[in-house]
Amino acid sequence: MAAENLEMPSLAFQHTSYSTSQRNNCLLMGISAVMLLLVFLGFGKSFFLRPLNEAVQTLPIAVFFHGSILTIWFIGLMLQSLLIHFRQFKWHQQLGWLLACVGLIILISSIVITLNFLPGRLASGTDVEARLIFFAKIVWADFAAISTFVVFFTIALLHRKNAAIHIPMMIFASISIIEPALYRLWGWDIFGGLDRHILSLIALSLLCLVLVLYEYTTAKKVQALTLFSLLLLLGFRLVAIYLISPSELGITFIRSMF
Repeated sequence: MAAENLEMPSLAFQHTSYSTSQRNNCLLMGISAVMLLLVFLGFGKSFFLRPLNEAVQTLPIAVFFHGSILTIWFIGLMLQSLLIHFRQFKWHQQLGWLLACVGLIILISSIVITLNFLPGRLASGTDVEARLIFFAKIVWADFAAISTFVVFFTIALLHRKNAAIHIPMMIFASISIIEPALYRLWGWDIFGGLDRHILSLIALSLLCLVLVLYEYTTAKKVQALTLFSLLLLLGFRLVAIYLISPSELGITFIRSMF
């Protein structure tokens, strides 16, 4: 990167060619739109439309806040792509710093929600011990999601002036935290009670592969960082769900949470 570019306090999209930025932006717009749709579909009944169902219990404040901040993240990602499309770089930069704050709040909120997941189930009268393996998978999957979100979000911030890195890392960070919406989506009758973790892994893999295929078709190569990120995202989840959660150490840790 040229020295004069490093001195400019602008974003990645002003340091790359217009065509490169536009290609990357098409990717960001497409995937961010899909993820936002998945969030609305997954949380439609249990969150967005919950106030319309008087028979449903009111959400705890912490859960409501967590759902709201996640929604802001995905809406913000969509708005960022639109701002780049209309070349509103100043607004994009300002919203970017706001999303950076949202990302930090998501991290803290996710940790709090995960740590209180099992105590909350116990308080509601659920027999946690009888479904310990099931709940262990959920908790360890959440820890994996939090870990990968931190990695991708940090890289995206550090490379915010390089669109080729910044955009894929923002996408991977968003993919990392979308499974709660997917998990509820798989509860629809049309999925016939299939394993939600398997379905989520397939969906996450497809979202990641879209990024890989896009890079290959537009640049005739795939960045090593993109491949590493794909393996990290899926690998963390597979290890957390299928190796750590049923292990003695994994179960012991889960029991220590309640």
